[in-house]
Amino acid sequence: MEFNPHLKNHIDAKSVELVELMSQNKIEAKSDEHKVVYRGSVDHKFAVDISDKIVPSLGITESSTNYNGHAVDRWFKQNGERFGFDQTAFREFQKTVGSFYKDKEIIRLVTFKFLSNITFDWILETKRNGQAKENLSDYLTNHINEALVAQSYCFPILNLEISEPFNIGPVTIKYFTREDFDQLSNNFEKQNEENRENPYPVIREMYEGMVIASSVEYGEAGQAENVSRARCLVAIDLLKICSDTLVFPDMELAFDIDMRAREQLESQMISHGPDRIDRFNINKKRLPRIHQIEPSYFERLHERQLPQIAQYVFTGDADKEIHELIVNAISNLGDALSTRDLNKRVVELFSIYESLLIPNDSAPIQDSLNKYGAKLIFKSLTDRRGLKSLFTEMYKVRSAMVHHGKRKEFDIENLRKLQLALFTLIIALIK
Repeated sequence: MEFNPHLKNHIDAKSVELVELMSQNKIEAKSDEHKVVYRGSVDHKFAVDISDKIVPSLGITESSTNYNGHAVDRWFKQNGERFGFDQTAFREFQKTVGSFYKDKEIIRLVTFKFLSNITFDWILETKRNGQAKENLSDYLTNHINEALVAQSYCFPILNLEISEPFNIGPVTIKYFTREDFDQLSNNFEKQNEENRENPYPVIREMYEGMVIASSVEYGEAGQAENVSRARCLVAIDLLKICSDTLVFPDMELAFDIDMRAREQLESQMISHGPDRIDRFNINKKRLPRIHQIEPSYFERLHERQLPQIAQYVFTGDADKEIHELIVNAISNLGDALSTRDLNKRVVELFSIYESLLIPNDSAPIQDSLNKYGAKLIFKSLTDRRGLKSLFTEMYKVRSAMVHHGKRKEFDIENLRKLQLALFTLIIALIK
C-alpha cells in the first residue's frame, strides 16, 4: 500500500512535533515500599514467573493503565534511562496517531494499536539517534507492507455439530479432520531435526472434530483477525435466523462462537466437608442442547433463503444506512432467538421491529408497526389485518415485561408468527 500525498505530507509534518513531545530522563530506583504485595485469592493462584526471561540490556516498553485497562502513558526503559510520553504527552501522541488512522485503507489493513506501536518505534529511534533515518511516512508504509499477509482465521463454535462443511458468504463452517492432524504430524516428523516430542497427538485430542467458523483475510495479523471475527459472527447470526428455532420458538438455540456463547459445554459443582476440606468432589454437568445440521436441515436453510441473505449482507453497499439497519437487525434477531426466556424474547423482537420501522423518535410505536410493517410484510388485506391483531396482542406481553416486570402468558403460536413476520420484513427490506 501507499499513502495518498495529502496524508503523507500530514504524517511527515506531524513527525517533528512527535519527536519533540517525547521525554528522556533517568529512571529513579524504587524502594521496597512500592513493591506490589498480592493478598487474597490472587496470592493463591499459580503464576508463571518470566523474570528470568527479561534481558534489561535489550530494553522493555511499559505502560500504566487506567481502571479500564487502557494505557495512559508509554515508556521505553533501558540501562537506567527511559524515553516516552507521560499522561499528558501520551494523549497528544494518541490524538496525532488517530489523525493518521482516519484513512480508510489504513483502517482496512491494520489496527490502531499496530499503527501506534510502529509510530512510537520510529519516534524512539529518531530521538535516540538525534536524526531520522527515513521519513515517518516511509517508515510506516514499509512496516505496514511487511506486516500484510493472507491467513485463515478459525473460531470454535460451541454446541453445534454438522454433517459436512458449508459456506455462508465468505465464511466456511467446517470442522478439523483426522487428515488435517495426520498432515500436521507428518510434516512435523519430517522437519524435526532436534528430536523434539511431537505435540500434535495431544492437540488433536482437543481439536479434532471441533466445528469452527473460518475465513481467509489479508492484512496485518491483528486487523485481519478482527475482520474475520466480525464476518464469522455475522455468519453465525445468519445461521441462527434461518434455523428451526425461527419456526419452533421453544426449540433451544445455544450454538455460537465460543467468545459470545451464552452457554458453555458444561458446568461444575464442587463439594467438600462442612468444617474442613477432607475430601474434594467435582461434579460436571453437560448443559445445552447440541444443534445438529444434517442434509435435510441444509434444505430448510436454503428454503429460508440463507444464501441470498448472506450475499446481501457480505456484498451489499455497507455505506448505505439501510444496509447497516438490516445487518444490525439480523444480529439482534440472532441474539433474540438465543434468548431462552420467551417473554424477554418478545421484548427484543419488538425492539428490532422498531429499529426497522419507526421513522423518528416521536412516532408512535404501534402506529408505525401497523402502518409500515403490515404493508411491507403482507400484500393481502386479510393477512395485514391478522398481523395488526398479532401486534396488538403480543405488544401487551412486551408492555407487561417492560413496564411491570411481569411475564404475561401467551400462545407459543403467536410468538412463531411474530418471529416469522420479522424474518419476512427483513427479506422484504433486502429485496
